[in-house]
Amino acid sequence: MAVPQGFIFFGILHQIAFASVAGLAFLRAPAVVTICTALFVILAPRYFRQEFFGYPAWWWIGLSPVAPISFDYVPLFPWFGVVLLGISAARIADRRDVLIRLSAYSPGSWSRPVRFVGRHGLPFYLLHQPVLIGAIWLFAHVWPSLSGP
Repeated sequence: MAVPQGFIFFGILHQIAFASVAGLAFLRAPAVVTICTALFVILAPRYFRQEFFGYPAWWWIGLSPVAPISFDYVPLFPWFGVVLLGISAARIADRRDVLIRLSAYSPGSWSRPVRFVGRHGLPFYLLHQPVLIGAIWLFAHVWPSLSGP
């Protein structure tokens, strides 16, 4: 509604959905395999861009020679590699009992708002855009021009 001419064809929600499913293939893989795959996925856009991926049907992959114009563009390459690094870090931390030590830590009542937002991340993600746009609109109408006449 705010920008009707705008288009999102592979944004952060698409990437989260893709990574949630594709990441399952790496949950039991050796950490070194996951790290090597992550490095390949992160570095691929630097070395493997091809005209073939310049067609709109392939833009979501992220190997187009020209970055498409889109709101919230988060392509498979390189961002799935970051997810794979996170999976690797969690596997290594689990193997070294870091997660068990962290589970014993209790941050206290100050963390309640952070925990609440963390447990309800999708609604907060979906609400933050209209709230920010509304705040900017209100600011622009209350103080229309701070730069002078």
